[in-house]
Amino acid sequence: MDFTQAKLTVEHVMPQSAGPEWLAALAQDCADGETPEELHSRLVHTLGNLTLTAVNS
Repeated sequence: MDFTQAKLTVEHVMPQSAGPEWLAALAQDCADGETPEELHSRLVHTLGNLTLTAVNS
């Protein structure tokens, strides 16, 4: 792939604004005493939640 010609953007996999479906999914992975909102806040801007794409710019 020619990265100089690609129109890539960095996008979030988990959305920056979590809706009810995302919060329900996150609730399954919360640590003791942690809310889904807190887990979302902790993970949303981490490297593991980012991807390169040319589709969702």
